[in-house]
Amino acid sequence: MEDLLVIALSGLVSGALYALLATGLVLSYSASGLFNFAHGATAYLCALVFYEVRSGLGWPAVPAALLVVLVLAPGLGWALDRLMFRRLARVGESAQIVATIGLLVALPAAGLWAVELLADAGAPVKPAENQFGLPGVGPSPARSWQLTEGVGIDSDQLITWVATALVAVALWVLLRHTRLGLRLRAAVDNRSLTELRGISADRLSSVAWMIASGLAGLAGVLATPLLGLSAHDFTLFLFVSATAAVIGRFASVPLAFAGGLGLGVLQNLVAGYASFAERITGFRTAVPFLILFGGLLVLTRRARTAGTAAADAPPVDHLAGASWARRWGVWAVLAGALCVAFYTVTTPFWSGLLAQGLAIGLVFMSFTVVTGLGAMVSLAQATFVTGAALVGGLLMSRGWPFVAALAAGTCSSAVKRTLNILDH
Repeated sequence: MEDLLVIALSGLVSGALYALLATGLVLSYSASGLFNFAHGATAYLCALVFYEVRSGLGWPAVPAALLVVLVLAPGLGWALDRLMFRRLARVGESAQIVATIGLLVALPAAGLWAVELLADAGAPVKPAENQFGLPGVGPSPARSWQLTEGVGIDSDQLITWVATALVAVALWVLLRHTRLGLRLRAAVDNRSLTELRGISADRLSSVAWMIASGLAGLAGVLATPLLGLSAHDFTLFLFVSATAAVIGRFASVPLAFAGGLGLGVLQNLVAGYASFAERITGFRTAVPFLILFGGLLVLTRRARTAGTAAADAPPVDHLAGASWARRWGVWAVLAGALCVAFYTVTTPFWSGLLAQGLAIGLVFMSFTVVTGLGAMVSLAQATFVTGAALVGGLLMSRGWPFVAALAAGTCSSAVKRTLNILDH
């Protein structure tokens, strides 16, 4: 019984962070209809600033946290809404996904670059990339309390639980029992009708993104002792939090909050008691995504059939009617020069880089085909690349020639992709 309680309390820590990020996703989606893939990157950037302000500049923990959560994060949300999100709300889903994924990559890189520039200028900043074991908002080292024999909590855990619960209640009251919440929900249901009633939908969008970014900033600050400064871990937390948002159907803050807590506890229970899955690599981390898959199936069956479609004009072909030599001559010459370089002037190092670049080029070409011809944005291309490489490598280890293993791996990936399309 004590082991179960310890596992549950430990899971509630990560579950509270899932819940906090999920509530921000629900709020931003309810206000703008846009899923923000960069929500976790915002949390990471805020955690980075909190760490530098507290550890580098020497600020006390609470003022540093208030600066990040109440000033920096809302300001970042307002700026991104004015520069990007407001326009993205009026375009297709493909553009929204690509733009927010770009932010997912750009925000952490911009933060680390700023730290490097400040360090070069002599500012009292500390190395920030992949730092772990960092202090949080509470005392450092964290204080501990013993609930029962073998069961205890510390100050960082308690602060995380209390802050997350207060935020969830406040958001539920905001969306369901205030005029601002009513207007936020009305703007996403029918933006044009909302503006006809004399309500500024753009202003509502700014408010929603400021609040959502503030929640991401709070999650980043609270997660600093648990995740450190790892952009990868914050991104993983975002996608797990998306499962909680799906449980809340991207509309219910209480359900998303409860779903986040449940996911954290469930992950720990699987790790502690699912002995049947000990030999299944990655099963514990895959649990939220299995739930996400099931939730998406349920949502697909119950979703509205109405939607939006954008018919973009095809790009102008400036070489239409030109001769073959003009259209393809330059490409043929460059391909020939590349082939000659592989076997003459290049060293093994440069040959490896060229081969790597060509392989990545094939992956990017697949994005072009899926997005340009299929009108979809696929986030699973790396899965198909890895699957083909795994099949090809296993066959080569069993004596298959390279060409045959290459063909078999490619075919296996094509079959998986075909099944994925048929499932949609």
